[in-house]
Amino acid sequence: MISVGIVGASGFTGEELVKLLLEHPDVSLDALTSRTHVGKKVSDCIKLEADLDKKFLEPSVDNLSHCDVVFFASPNGVAMDMARDLVKNDIRLIDISYPQSTTCLLYTSPSPRDRTRSRMPSSA
Repeated sequence: MISVGIVGASGFTGEELVKLLLEHPDVSLDALTSRTHVGKKVSDCIKLEADLDKKFLEPSVDNLSHCDVVFFASPNGVAMDMARDLVKNDIRLIDISYPQSTTCLLYTSPSPRDRTRSRMPSSA
C-alpha cells in the first residue's frame, strides 16, 4: 500500500485528486491538508461517494513525514517551502499546483549520476 499525502486537498484540483485516489486499490490517503479547513472532517467539506473518516491537517513537514508520496495541489510556491525537507526524508513529491498543473513536476532525491548538480533549488 502506498501512503499518500495531499497538500491543498480541499481545493478544486485537490478534491478531484482525493476522489481519484480513493478508487485506487494500492493507495492509502494518510495525510490530507488544508489551511482553511484544519480540524474539519474531510467528508464534510468534499462531496464523496462514501464517508471518509479523516480530518484535514495543517500543511507541514511533520504531518506529511510518514507518507511515501506527497502531491501538491496548492497555491504557487507552497511546494518549495516544504520540498527540500520532504525529499531529504525520501518522500516522492508530485507538484500539480498552478502554474505547474500543465507540466506536473516530480521532485526526487538526486540519483548517483546527478551528484555534481542538485535538482533542488538552493535556499535563498
